Amino acid sequence: MVTDTLSRRFAEQFRETCARIGRNVRRGTGAIARTRELREQSKQNRDIRLRLLIAVKLRTGRLPDASAAELYGAPGIGGLCDACRRPLAQTQLVMSIPWPRRKSFAHLHADCFIIWNAVRPKQSKPANGHTAS
Repeated sequence: MVTDTLSRRFAEQFRETCARIGRNVRRGTGAIARTRELREQSKQNRDIRLRLLIAVKLRTGRLPDASAAELYGAPGIGGLCDACRRPLAQTQLVMSIPWPRRKSFAHLHADCFIIWNAVRPKQSKPANGHTAS
């Protein structure tokens, strides 16, 4: 009799514990999915801001607007990215783009370079000096 009562009590506690674990797992899975969505939205917003920043810098001459026949890529050696102004770490690929007007190079993170290269043709200036639309 005591054994049956204990067995039923343990079985009920086990079912309650399993149900609670199931709810927590579902709640956690939902939170993970939401975190992933927010992280992706944040990345998209960051890319949009960077595109706008690069477009402004191209228009104002703070980034080179011509493509280069040769590009150089190497690990960062310090300094700041000419596009986003974040540090160029040794663990990051940094692209060095010739900047003939300044007789130097622009240094960009690889991600910033990709965006610069995509935005640059849209911002190139024709011979009359007006920005292309």
